[in-house]
Amino acid sequence: MSTLYVDTINEKTSGNGVQIPGHVIKQTLVDATPVSTVTASSSTYVEAISATYTPQTTTSTVIVDISFYQRSYRTGANDGRMKYQVNVNGTKEYEVNELNAYDYGGGGPWFKGVQHSAIQVNNSTGSTISITVDVATDGGTGVSVNSASGDEGRAIIKFTEIAQ
Repeated sequence: MSTLYVDTINEKTSGNGVQIPGHVIKQTLVDATPVSTVTASSSTYVEAISATYTPQTTTSTVIVDISFYQRSYRTGANDGRMKYQVNVNGTKEYEVNELNAYDYGGGGPWFKGVQHSAIQVNNSTGSTISITVDVATDGGTGVSVNSASGDEGRAIIKFTEIAQ
C-alpha cells in the first residue's frame, strides 16, 4: 500500500470543486416548519411541510431525511390513525398508512410523536429537488403538524448530496 502526501489539491476547472465518489459533497439542514398549524380532518391529503435543495453537481445521489412532529386523534371513538405521503418533484414517492393510535375502549385515542422517513433521489440534471410531505386522517378525527411550540412544533428535512 502506498501513502500520498500533499499540501494542496487544486480543482482542474475553477468552480467545480474536488469530488471523491462515495463522499459527501454538501449537507444542508432545512427547518421545514410551516408558518402555522396544518390540520387535516379528512382522508384527503393536505400539504404539511416542504423544502427544496439545488444539487452542487449534475451527477450525484441525494439522501433526504425527513422528520416531523404530529398529533393524531379521534373524539369519542376508537380509531385515531393517520397517514402521510412523501412527494419528490410533485410525484408520490411512497405512502405510509394506518399509523399511531387505536383505542379498543372507544374513549377517544390520541398520539403525539415524531415520524421519520428517508429516501434516495438520483440526481442526473442538477435541477432543484422539491420535497413535500402531505398528511391526512386514516380513520381518525384529525391530524396536525406543527401544533406545539419549540422542538415539538418542528419539522426538519436534511439533504445529503453524495458524489458519484
